[in-house]
Amino acid sequence: KRITTENTTSFSSLNSGASSGDGSSLSDLFSALQTIQSFAAQLGQDNTTTSQSAQTSGGVSVSQRFETGTSLTVATDYAGANNSPSNDAYSGGWSVELRQPLLRGGGRDTNLITVRQARNDVASSIHGLRQQVITTVRDVELTYWDLALAREIRKINEVAVSLADEQMRLNEDLMNAGRAVEADVLSAKAERATRQADLSDAQAQIEDRNLALIRLLNPDKPDVWHLMFEPEAAPEPEPINADAESSVALAMDYRPELAQARLNLANAELSTNRARNDLLPRVDVVASYGGGANGDHGSEAWDHFSDGHDESYGIGIEVETALYRRAEKARLLRSRLQETQGARQVADTEQSIE
Repeated sequence: KRITTENTTSFSSLNSGASSGDGSSLSDLFSALQTIQSFAAQLGQDNTTTSQSAQTSGGVSVSQRFETGTSLTVATDYAGANNSPSNDAYSGGWSVELRQPLLRGGGRDTNLITVRQARNDVASSIHGLRQQVITTVRDVELTYWDLALAREIRKINEVAVSLADEQMRLNEDLMNAGRAVEADVLSAKAERATRQADLSDAQAQIEDRNLALIRLLNPDKPDVWHLMFEPEAAPEPEPINADAESSVALAMDYRPELAQARLNLANAELSTNRARNDLLPRVDVVASYGGGANGDHGSEAWDHFSDGHDESYGIGIEVETALYRRAEKARLLRSRLQETQGARQVADTEQSIE
């Protein structure tokens, strides 16, 4: 609300001149006093004019962007002013605008880049999970057979310790019978100590492989770190006829790490296309149509929905371009380097698989 206050005061000027007699001087003095009294009375009067204005405005705009880059905007607005003591004023209008980019931002290939990159990221995450599952299964298998091998090695070392004990006792008996020297006994003791150390190492390997298997399987058991796995008897190895070319072909189609590398390359190519599109000038075809209404009452501002005499339309081309575009050129160069890096990563992964 706006309030305007105006104060107006008028007064008459006092003119004094030369007089020839005392009566004239008294008359002039009396006249001057009357003028001052009248001026003071005018100052005491309230000549204030007050005007009030309450303004209300609002609007709604809805916009939709399509895959081709086309944008459609529908908008309506309303404004009103309650003026006192002057007349009230109200206005309202609506408009529809259609914008179609011709160069930068035009076409489905450009506007769907973000969506396609998001889909590639989702697919890459799925392949990453698949790769983790494959790696975990492989590690479990290898750890299982390492545990079985460690147990077999412990059995061999237990037999070796038994043989070393037997040899040591035999040398001691021979020395007591005078058929061996003390050096033979010491040599047998050293051999037994060596075999005992090997047995301790084998037991440590069993503990290490057992803990690794617990970490990989993560069983939901109480006191899990004291869980001991007992591998079954090792199966007899069977020969497998594997064709190198067929194996490589299958790996090229199904290996998750190669699929991830290819998806990263696809995202780099999409980023290059977007950076290349950003270098283009913006050239948009714009068409608009709308209507409006004015009046002294609020209801008259909504006549633009039914009365079409106050209409407006326009069509034209908007052009916008930068002078140097250093940032856009730098982004394009970076995208091309990332694309080259992605292609090298795909080639390196394929070579590793082969």
